[in-house]
Parts: sequence; C-alpha cells; structure tokens
Amino acid sequence: MSNIPAWLLREDDGDDFTSRLLQSTGDTATSEDIARAYREYRIEYKRWYWHQNSKARPETVRAIARKGQAKYRKAHPEKVRARSMRYRVRDIDGSGQITAEDIRKQYKSQKGLCWWCSISVEGNYHVDHVIPLKRGGRNTPGNTVISCPPCNTRKRDKLPHEWIGRLL
Repeated sequence: MSNIPAWLLREDDGDDFTSRLLQSTGDTATSEDIARAYREYRIEYKRWYWHQNSKARPETVRAIARKGQAKYRKAHPEKVRARSMRYRVRDIDGSGQITAEDIRKQYKSQKGLCWWCSISVEGNYHVDHVIPLKRGGRNTPGNTVISCPPCNTRKRDKLPHEWIGRLL
C-alpha cells in the first residue's frame, strides 16, 4: 500500500475512516479531500485484498468476479452490447461509435419490434448493422437497428436487398 498511511490499512465503515482522516490532518480536510482520500484508499485496499486472496483461493476469486460480471450484464444489457460492438468494430476498421443511449433510443423508436420481421423482441435482441461492417458499413446509430436473434443470425453479412427479410 504505497501511498496509504498505516492507520488507514484497516477495513472500516466510512464514518470511522472520516474520523481517522480528520485526526491525522488536524481537522483541516475538506469534504473533497475526504472523498478523494477515501476513493484512493478503497482502490488500494481492493488491489491489496485481491492480490492477497487470489493466490490463496484463485477459483473462489474468479467465481466471485464472474458472478459480479453476470449481475452487471443482466442489469445493463445495452451497455454490454455497445461495448462488445466497439470491440468488434475496432478489429474491423475502428470507425464510428455506438453508445448504450443510442441503443436505447433505437429500441424505443422501433417500439421493441424487430426491424426485419416486426415481431416483439421483449428485451432479447441483437443490434444489427443494416450495411454490415464487413461490407463497408459504419458503426453509427444511422446504420444500426434492433433485430430478433433469428433474423440477425440468418442475415449474417448480407446487404438488405440480398436478404429476403424486410426491405428498406
């Protein structure tokens, strides 16, 4: 714990942390100082904790991390989709940017219906590129639509006129 004073190396609630910080600074710390110090403390403590425990029980640490990731994915599906799309785009040509907000707007504008077959996707959807990235399409909100998984997997990298689904 490089930057953290020894008196902070104890895991306690925020009130105890604040009182210990104020004692060490002579009651001169502002609320911003306290918040910054606590954030730094938590980051350093987590690093230390994971380092200590990952060697002792690596399978448990990985299981905890996977559980947290699964919970996040379930709570924020549009953010996960936007992130995975950014990774794919970076591998292809790196142009354009889709955010979770763009996906939410598209879902709302399509009223939760698949762009290609007009059935309700009810939260189980793919973000599809109208002009596929492999065929020169861009990763922009204007080139993405919400589609049901069967339509998106059947369409693959075809252009709209090559696919028998809904024409534009």
